[in-house]
Amino acid sequence: MGAARLSHRGHAGNVRRGALCDGSTAILANLSPPAPAFLLELPAELLPVEHPAGADFIARVLVFRHEHRDHPAGAWAYVAPTKRALTLWRFGVDAAGLLPAALAESIANEAASFPMEITDIDARTATMLGRLIVNTCLAMTNSDVVKVRGNVFHVGRRTEADLRQAVSAYCRGDSRSPATGTWVSSHWKTQPYGPGNALRKWIFIEPYWRGSRRFWSS
Repeated sequence: MGAARLSHRGHAGNVRRGALCDGSTAILANLSPPAPAFLLELPAELLPVEHPAGADFIARVLVFRHEHRDHPAGAWAYVAPTKRALTLWRFGVDAAGLLPAALAESIANEAASFPMEITDIDARTATMLGRLIVNTCLAMTNSDVVKVRGNVFHVGRRTEADLRQAVSAYCRGDSRSPATGTWVSSHWKTQPYGPGNALRKWIFIEPYWRGSRRFWSS
């Protein structure tokens, strides 16, 4: 799954101005993310959350699209953890549900399923998060703002071990634990050489599969 990491650190003024914009119904209906999942890093102490121990703030928010029976075009979700281990989240809403016009109703529906209290500060922060997500998507999918790179570079070798069938069978309970193997990441190591192998040189080892070759694809 593709992912992007977007940083708003050091741009608190831009975040505040951009987050105050609302999208029209037509724009929201065609809203698309810059990647299937992306992470927004926020300026310090910008978005507060109620916490019994004192002030708490959201530092980052993970946003993603997912399939949902009530939203054929795809639903939106985000998880926004704080420094004190609280989490503000939304799941299974359309783009309009992220914004103030529909925010109160969609939050009430979620609260009916979970015993949680939505404070005024939490609701305000959820409003700002929704606006930030919508406007970030609008900005990052605007070809006048972000230029698409035409070159794609592949480094290393293609993965040759296909374990999908074995993993699926194990999770369904149709088989015992699959044969153990390890995917070794790339690394550097020393190799002896020279008279009597007295000298050493560094060589680069590309990723490789170590263990049973039972599930290697042909």
